[in-house]
Amino acid sequence: MRKIIYSLFIFLLFSSNLMGLVIPAFCCGSTQKKCYTSGICCLQGTENEYWSQTCYDFTTWVVPESMMFTLGTKTSIVLFIKNTGAYPDNYTVNYEKKTNDPNIIVDMSIIPRPTKNVDPGPPIEPLYPMITVLSTHTSGDVVFMVNSNQEPSLQRNATLHIAESDYPLSLPEFGVFGLIEILILVVIICLVSRML
Repeated sequence: MRKIIYSLFIFLLFSSNLMGLVIPAFCCGSTQKKCYTSGICCLQGTENEYWSQTCYDFTTWVVPESMMFTLGTKTSIVLFIKNTGAYPDNYTVNYEKKTNDPNIIVDMSIIPRPTKNVDPGPPIEPLYPMITVLSTHTSGDVVFMVNSNQEPSLQRNATLHIAESDYPLSLPEFGVFGLIEILILVVIICLVSRML
């Protein structure tokens, strides 16, 4: 009898591998009532326990997705990170300009490296990278690459499209008195040049 049970066990073991059948490695969650061969149980030991490929996940996007910048003005955009995983995570943000134009300056100095403990759920972590465009004929894309520190292989991208820039409507560096001073200086230069 033992030989029959042993032979049956060996037969099932080899036949399941040959036929592509998979024997479950673990079961997860009281609500799913399923067993899995890979992945992980998230929130293990709680009533919200569930199976997933990873317990860390997030989405990221930029607002606005496309923008026309004012020439020479530092403009903040909003980069959002929403933790959709089961546990808090930290993120590292980098960027890549998809253009060889040196007239796009991206300032990431006010963004913490890495972001600290972004909790899962509704709260969204906003970040404010600063963009400066130095030429009117500048356009291209800036891709913000956000990496999970808990799951290093997990990366999400958000793309900002920079449309051609426009001149400022006014020159804020010149006040009324500055303009009067320039006009007086021009008049003096014209008078002096006529005297010579």
